[in-house]
Amino acid sequence: MKSLLFDWLNDLLFYYGSENLAFSKFDVEVDKKNFKLKAVCWGEKIDLKRHDVRTGVKATTYHKMQIKKIKEGWKAQVILDV
Repeated sequence: MKSLLFDWLNDLLFYYGSENLAFSKFDVEVDKKNFKLKAVCWGEKIDLKRHDVRTGVKATTYHKMQIKKIKEGWKAQVILDV
C-alpha cells in the first residue's frame, strides 16, 4: 500500500512539474488484491495570479509514511522532500 501511494504521489509531481498542473480533488480506488491504484484527479493549470506557489516539492519520501484504516475511510501521512 505504501508503494502504491508513493508511486501515485510521484506521478502527480510529474504532472505538476511537466504540465504545470495543480490538483485539488481526487477519486481514488485501490485494488489491494492486485496492488493497483486507479484515480480520477481534478485540477487546473497553475496561474500565479491565483495560486500561491511558494516552495516546490521535489519528491515523495517513505520517511514516517503511515496509512491507517479509520472509521470514515483511510488516513495517510506522508513527508515530502522540498
